[in-house]
Amino acid sequence: MTNKNLEWNQFEQILKFITYNYDKDDFYATIPDNHVIIGGKNKGYTISKLRLYQNARDTTIQIDNVVFYCELLTRNTDNSVLLRVEYKDDIDEPKIKKIQQTRLIKYIEAMLLGFDKYGKQYEDNPKEFFEDDLKIYDGFGNDAW
Repeated sequence: MTNKNLEWNQFEQILKFITYNYDKDDFYATIPDNHVIIGGKNKGYTISKLRLYQNARDTTIQIDNVVFYCELLTRNTDNSVLLRVEYKDDIDEPKIKKIQQTRLIKYIEAMLLGFDKYGKQYEDNPKEFFEDDLKIYDGFGNDAW
């Protein structure tokens, strides 16, 4: 990629397993439309969300020579979290296609949930990230299809 052929690109996705709580001013891992029951000796506890204690709303991820600027956005009308990603890509021969966008979204969500150690390590293995096959990984090292 030559610098003169680069242009800014952006994509956004509402995250499925991350929500925001304005009362606590923090992000939560959630189980949509479900919950987990943990049984104790005398009592059971129902968990539908878990506080993530996020220190920041934005970060950068570099995979090969592409730098992704990632930001978590919230709105006060609901508790949804929008992931916005901006990056520069070649105008004539783009490296980032829909498959790479989907992989990056799953990778970021896995990192937020604390599962990044168990999934694909795209920063260490960019070849897997840039493959154009139809496999989409769920961020935890498994094929999602």
